[in-house]
Amino acid sequence: MMDARTVAAAATLGDKVYVVGGYRDGQELRTCAVYDPIEDEWSECAPLIAGRSGLGLVGLGDRLYAIGGGGFLGFNERYDARTGQWTAIETPLTGMWQSPGVALQGTTIYAVGGWSRDYVSLNMVFRPLPFQIFIPSTER
Repeated sequence: MMDARTVAAAATLGDKVYVVGGYRDGQELRTCAVYDPIEDEWSECAPLIAGRSGLGLVGLGDRLYAIGGGGFLGFNERYDARTGQWTAIETPLTGMWQSPGVALQGTTIYAVGGWSRDYVSLNMVFRPLPFQIFIPSTER
């Protein structure tokens, strides 16, 4: 990678690996780096809207979904590889939401647990296609 960091998130999109956010020198990072394993080269992509560390990241279609991470946040983010832009998308938790376990099953994103000044016991289901809405499956 171009810069060392901790608690960043990584996911594949197509044949590339994206590394997003993280923490370094007392700051949550907005950085986005992409690795092309065929060319064995790193390059930069557009930075996140907000600095995030301890986030979850998944690739779906030609988009990345950055879930949680960081201090006070009122949104998650979506990266469109076609336009090279991040946009804000809704979140079920505002404020701190660090280290959710994030996984993709088919076209459904699951965000489980994490930390928000205490342990989070929520299991969230995010169905970005065709709608963009979080549906809590259990209560805190």
